[in-house]
Amino acid sequence: MKPRYSLLSRFLLLTAFAAAGTAAHAAAPRIRVLLIDGQNNHGAWPQTSQVIKTVLEQSGRFDVTISRTPPDDGRKPNYGAPQPTVEDMPAELQEAWARWRPDFSKADVVISNYNGVLWPEPVREAFEAFVREGGGFVALHAADNAFAQWEEYQRMVGVGGWYGRNTRTHGPRIHWEDGRLVKDPAPHYCGAHGKRSPVLVEIRDPEHPIVRGFPEKWLHPLDEVYYNMCGPAEHLHVIATAFSDAETGGSGKDSRSSSRSITAADALSTTCWATTCRASPAGASNTCSCAAPNGRPPARSPSPRLRPAISPPKKPCKTRRRPPPKTERVHQVALPRLRARVRAPP
Repeated sequence: MKPRYSLLSRFLLLTAFAAAGTAAHAAAPRIRVLLIDGQNNHGAWPQTSQVIKTVLEQSGRFDVTISRTPPDDGRKPNYGAPQPTVEDMPAELQEAWARWRPDFSKADVVISNYNGVLWPEPVREAFEAFVREGGGFVALHAADNAFAQWEEYQRMVGVGGWYGRNTRTHGPRIHWEDGRLVKDPAPHYCGAHGKRSPVLVEIRDPEHPIVRGFPEKWLHPLDEVYYNMCGPAEHLHVIATAFSDAETGGSGKDSRSSSRSITAADALSTTCWATTCRASPAGASNTCSCAAPNGRPPARSPSPRLRPAISPPKKPCKTRRRPPPKTERVHQVALPRLRARVRAPP
């Protein structure tokens, strides 16, 4: 199997652009930025927005305005289904959403630090018109995963993950291999990342203005690298990539082993959640390195997958018999009691 790479977070490219442009374009007109936040599956989004605003404005090239949506209703995120709509919110929040109307006409570029309730239809239509007419758009980290049910947004971000995405309904997965972008349409759930770790970034288009003058390869401190991202994947231009290391829970690489997808039912029938698996000769069981006990997947790896081995296997994956459905157990207990009642004297 050839090395696989995941696409680099857009935030790296955004901050690199701000830093590189400070001296060269000090006299250029300021770029008007509309930063949208208000909800996110990462609780530190208010601090993140402030960092983004500070980094951009300190470059001297940007004027940043923050537009904050109404809050969510406190429900727990469901990463297996599209996000709720305004109509799903309580009446008082629906009224707040009716008043939230960001003015895209006053922006040159929109930055989204948002991942939550689907924007109201008037806002979606205004945003689509803004992008269609040449407005810029940058989706930061989890914003790339927002709005799985909004088709035009999926075309804007190219690929995303989680929230019910899969290759059959949303489009192929992508990775970088042999110097080119590869689209994989094989059936699979979408969205995963490994643990935070130092990330090796490789520039794929050194002449692009965002990264011109950067080293060919450079090490970025602790960060997450997305993989198994899928979507329309139209008109993609790769500027840089980051390696998704299997040792930290990423997709990994290994020319000696094969990888395959497994269903959620298969995964939950084992006593370990396999992160690496070495293919064995015909008739023999595969051996795996286990990441979590008791058949529970790691919290940050919602996509069940057996990944290629990168080291000698440590322990075989053992299967366990699943108990009969709860309804069967209830009938087994209730039936004798029912017979006893029938036979009892009146």
